[in-house]
Amino acid sequence: MYICEHFSIKELVSRGTYQEYEQEIWKLWMMFDDRLLRILDLLRSNYGPAVVNTWFSTKLVEAYGYRDEAGLRVRGMKYYKPTSQHSFGRAFDMLFQDHLAVDVRSEIVTGDVKLPHSIRVEKDVSWFHVDTGNTSGSTVLEVNG
Repeated sequence: MYICEHFSIKELVSRGTYQEYEQEIWKLWMMFDDRLLRILDLLRSNYGPAVVNTWFSTKLVEAYGYRDEAGLRVRGMKYYKPTSQHSFGRAFDMLFQDHLAVDVRSEIVTGDVKLPHSIRVEKDVSWFHVDTGNTSGSTVLEVNG
């Protein structure tokens, strides 16, 4: 089981999901694709501070707004869709402190950052969406939201 070096589990799940599994945190980590967790750490290593969810920190809410569904989405959540990669623990929507999402996306798509496996990035959005949906090879696939 891979556990992120640069992100806490609170950053990746909603308040409700965290509270439901608070006594068994390992179950939360098991809900995520380990390839995606490794990409998340790589992105923070390359681009510095970044957020997924902010619900657990007043300081982050003040800086980025209230974010509760930018990681894992489960049934009953406002943005839950049964076919979304978020619902399978294979997608995150991120905001970077020191970089615009469009710039990070451009560097990733052009191959400026070496990735250990294939990912998909969503284009034409103000955040950085990354997922490990069904792709092949060591490529980056740009997709519409």
